[in-house]
Amino acid sequence: YLTPGSEGQLGGAWLDDQDDTRKRQSEYEDQRWMYNWQHRGGLDSRLLAEVDYTDISDPYYFQDLDTDLDISRPEFLDQRASLTWRGDSYRARLAAHAYEPTSVVDITPYDRLPQFSLDGALPFQPGGLQLSYGGEFVRFDRDLRSGNFIDENGVAEPWYDNNVTGLARANGDRLHVEPGVSLPLEWTWGFVKPSVKYLHTQYDLSLDSLGKSQMAALGQRFDDAPDRQVPIASLDSGLYFDRDSNWFGGSRQTLEPRAFYLYVPEEKQDAIPVFDTAESTFSYSSLWRENRFSGKDRIGDENRLSLGLTSRWLQSNGFERQRISLGQAFHFADRKVQLPGIDYRTRSEATASQSPYALQYLYRFNRDWRLNSDFNWDPDTHRTRSGSAMVH
Repeated sequence: YLTPGSEGQLGGAWLDDQDDTRKRQSEYEDQRWMYNWQHRGGLDSRLLAEVDYTDISDPYYFQDLDTDLDISRPEFLDQRASLTWRGDSYRARLAAHAYEPTSVVDITPYDRLPQFSLDGALPFQPGGLQLSYGGEFVRFDRDLRSGNFIDENGVAEPWYDNNVTGLARANGDRLHVEPGVSLPLEWTWGFVKPSVKYLHTQYDLSLDSLGKSQMAALGQRFDDAPDRQVPIASLDSGLYFDRDSNWFGGSRQTLEPRAFYLYVPEEKQDAIPVFDTAESTFSYSSLWRENRFSGKDRIGDENRLSLGLTSRWLQSNGFERQRISLGQAFHFADRKVQLPGIDYRTRSEATASQSPYALQYLYRFNRDWRLNSDFNWDPDTHRTRSGSAMVH
């Protein structure tokens, strides 16, 4: 459906499957069904409502059946809804996000019920200073399964949740705030932007008796209210050069060198569980990030200088036809903050003095179709670290 202010789709399926061969398996259902609702409302107003909700009768549904609905088939299906208010200088969002498993051989993820975030900047800029703020409150909760499930052969096997041990079994609330101040200085030929932020995170945790006993057996102490304070300082800068080019029937070619220094002191974070955090994949864009982790359960320590060079080809109407970027980061200290179970001393990525070379390429065939490519080459091993290409 499509209205002046909203768009979406509804769909579903049902099958009487009493003769299915999965009768002996755990969570089997002979009446099999699936339904999905995707919605975006308030496209013409400040209040945006979004829903992406899919439910299935049993975790084997997508293993046995197919659908023509526009639904991805990950390990878990999204069941989420959100309301976002888009103000002039801020954005507030209230959301709920749960998951439906599509298999019995995965660990139960955390639901975020609820999640509230507020990000923005103060409307005044004394002396050119930009005063920003960010905040989030979220409740992470999950029910870990114990015991066994029955496989297709009628054999009992332990639920994969039994593999979750110690602090990883915790549920809890997380409150995160990060005020910041920056001074953007911009000219026609370049820019300089010094920034500082202060990140404070507070947790309120609960842990079952099994998790506590497992921690005690390892000589670890459970802290039900850990907190963390981390300052971040950065200096971003760049230059801009351009010239006429004969490419693409006549265009303007730019040359844009960029330097970014980032300092984040090491803060011990072993008492904090990992709810929604992972280490980001290295790419050209990661050279300019303040945190190498996604999520807020880990703030990576950094003392690095990132250097990059970008060239664009712009046509007379401002259309960017082609862009190519190359960059590398230089580290002045080991990255000691890691995810649980990882010792930075055993990881070459955490002790190397320089990052792989990162190449990013974009070509636009027209305003609808483009080619994106990323390529990373490691100078220490003289091998390709990763690469990808996509036309869309």
